[in-house]
Amino acid sequence: MQPLSRTELRSLRALTHQSVRERRGAFLIEGVRALDSTLQFPEKVHLLAVTPEASDGASIGALLERAVAAGIKVRSLSQEQLDEIAGTQTPSGLIGWIDWAPVRRPQTEQLIDDLERCRAGRLLCLDSVSDPGNVGSLLRAVDAFDLDGVLMGKGTVEITNPKVVRAAAGSVLDLPYVAEGILLEPILQVLEARGWAIFRAVAHGGSPPPREPPPEPWLLLLGSEARGVGPDLSSIGSAVHISTSDSVESLNVAVAGGILLYALSKKRSKNG
Repeated sequence: MQPLSRTELRSLRALTHQSVRERRGAFLIEGVRALDSTLQFPEKVHLLAVTPEASDGASIGALLERAVAAGIKVRSLSQEQLDEIAGTQTPSGLIGWIDWAPVRRPQTEQLIDDLERCRAGRLLCLDSVSDPGNVGSLLRAVDAFDLDGVLMGKGTVEITNPKVVRAAAGSVLDLPYVAEGILLEPILQVLEARGWAIFRAVAHGGSPPPREPPPEPWLLLLGSEARGVGPDLSSIGSAVHISTSDSVESLNVAVAGGILLYALSKKRSKNG
């Protein structure tokens, strides 16, 4: 196994910065679980880097064998080098350089064309959801319920943020369509005018989620946990909420989003 070249090491260090990730269309993934899922898309894995100690482990060894068989470059690096790059205090000894980027800051016409081209019928839309752990968990739910994409409005944390990537546990690359940095109001107005059902999650005062999945196309709109959706979006779509006990003011946005996506996506049995 060859060691990282100086150029490769500089590139990995640079990808810890958002501006570089955006400019290069690349990001980093840490850990066996996330990278194991990522190997489903070998064409997007630029290289893997592993410490000598970690490469002796059975699970990482098997993952590296798969990577080599898929033609992915595998490099070694020291623990000190990994500590400089990794976003966790206790990195697993394995990190990947991924060549992938969402659609960034699309104009309304471009986004509508993209959605029509990929025949999207079920979307999650995030308005100012800034906690990366929540966003990553919501991306996993989008993947789990086979939605067609995610629209991330301005104020929502970027999808290639290391904490988002870790919380998503490999789901980022499995999403059919992702756009971020969107001015949401004109997009949602066009979609609503074209017959999309928009469900706007609220903490109080909305209707319960539908008992059966609604006809497509539909979109679930989630706002920040503290403030909900912005005032420019507060009259768009139909307000839905999840009833809870009086002792709980509101649910975590990732929990609420997962429940609502389940309700909108899955047919349930009479007993379920």
